[in-house]
Amino acid sequence: MRGLHSANDINRYSFVDTLLPVKSYYRISLADLAGRKIYSRIMQLQTTGEFTVSNVTNYFETGISLDVNVNRNSQVALTLLNGSGNVVKTMVVNAYTGTNNYIIPSLTTLSRGVYILQVRNEEKTVTVKAIKK
Repeated sequence: MRGLHSANDINRYSFVDTLLPVKSYYRISLADLAGRKIYSRIMQLQTTGEFTVSNVTNYFETGISLDVNVNRNSQVALTLLNGSGNVVKTMVVNAYTGTNNYIIPSLTTLSRGVYILQVRNEEKTVTVKAIKK
């Protein structure tokens, strides 16, 4: 879809994908007048509205990246536990309807080993194993 060529205006575009399966991945290509392109990060869209956690970085070193899908705007608690069940990091983030990507940063000082990531909203808790290199 061709866009307008003014940096001073806000332009809104939309696209309806009528062949959307349960889960799809998209990214946006932006081109300037000289033909140089940049790309957005990859976005995951999901047609089911259930609370899910996916794409969790395993074998992490500095941080853990994860995708959280929610069916409505809400807050989500991210809690990282060590092998003894002690909380080593906790974050509360705002989640917006659809798939959201989060990064749990600053994990370089953690010891190598197995950790448990709990992702919780007001309805459900999802538990995922993560391994520190």
